[in-house]
Amino acid sequence: RLQLEYAEVAASKGETCVGAVFGDVIVLCAPSTHRDKVAVVDGRHAASYAGLRADGCGLVNIARLRAARERVSSPETPPTPRILAHAVGDAAHQHARGGGKRAYGARLLLAGFADDTPELWTVGPGGDVRRHPAFVALGRNAHQVDRLDATGDVANAVARTVAALYDTQDDDGQATVGFQVFVLGRRRDDTDHRAGLLAWRSDVVYRDDILWDDDPTTPRLAPDLAASLASVFSSS
Repeated sequence: RLQLEYAEVAASKGETCVGAVFGDVIVLCAPSTHRDKVAVVDGRHAASYAGLRADGCGLVNIARLRAARERVSSPETPPTPRILAHAVGDAAHQHARGGGKRAYGARLLLAGFADDTPELWTVGPGGDVRRHPAFVALGRNAHQVDRLDATGDVANAVARTVAALYDTQDDDGQATVGFQVFVLGRRRDDTDHRAGLLAWRSDVVYRDDILWDDDPTTPRLAPDLAASLASVFSSS
C-alpha cells in the first residue's frame, strides 16, 4: 500500500498533460521537455503521461504491444481505446500488487477512436481505468487547466489547448517552453471513418505560434500552422 501511495504521488507531481476532444478531432498536448512525452501507439491511438518518464514510457509500450496483438488476432477489427486502456490497467494492477514488482509511478492518458467516436481514457498506478467524455488534464498543474469547450476548427482547438497548458507554466520558463501537440482525426473530406483513413499530426508549438490579437480569451494559431493543419484534417 505504501509503495502505491509513492507511485500516486510521483504521478501527481509529473509534468502536466492535456487531452481534449473537439468534434471528431482529439488533441493531446504536453511540454516538449522529452521527445516521447506524447507518443504514437498505433494508427488510431496516441498517448501521454504524467509522472516518471521511464514508467510512463513503459505504460505506453504495454498499449503498443496489446494493439499489435489485437491487429494480428483480429485484422479486420481495429483495437478500441477501451481494450488498450484495460490491458494497461491490468498490467499496472499486477505491478501494484507487489510480488517482486513495484507500482508504475505514472498515470497514462490514452486517446483514440472506437469506430467513429473519439475517446479519452486514463490509467492510474493502481490499475484504475476511467473514460473521460471530452477533456482531461493530468499532472501537478492539472487543477489550473480550464475545461475546453468542444467548438471551433482544428487550428482553433490546438491554439486553445496550448494556451490553456501554457498558462500553467512557471513565469520564468514561459517564453522558451515548447509544447508537443498530437492531433488525431479524420483526413479532410473523409466520411466513413475506416481505419486507414484516420490522420494524425505531431508538432512542437511555441509561445510565438499562438496569437491573441485584441482579445486574450480567444487565442488563434499562426497562419502557416493553421493552414497546414487545415490541409490534413476535416473541419469539426
